[in-house]
Amino acid sequence: MSMLTVRVTPELEARLGAEARRLHTTRSDLVRRLLEDGLDIAEDASTEITCADLMGNLIGCVDSGIPDLTTNPKYIEEAIVADYERDLRRLAP
Repeated sequence: MSMLTVRVTPELEARLGAEARRLHTTRSDLVRRLLEDGLDIAEDASTEITCADLMGNLIGCVDSGIPDLTTNPKYIEEAIVADYERDLRRLAP
């Protein structure tokens, strides 16, 4: 097994030591387990299905009649301004 050096704050070192004592394990074993769990979670998150995945066949299926709606700066600016104004109205007292 290879060795890795990690610098931690005194507070994190204290928390790590307390948790290792609570679990009756070494700090090294606890850090190794936490790293494995964190990497497993990261891998799972990268393979989750997104809303775009679920709706992929629906995106772009409605014809707006405007061929350059997503590329024309005029339409993009209008959409940004409309969103901003909608947010202002929503946040207004």
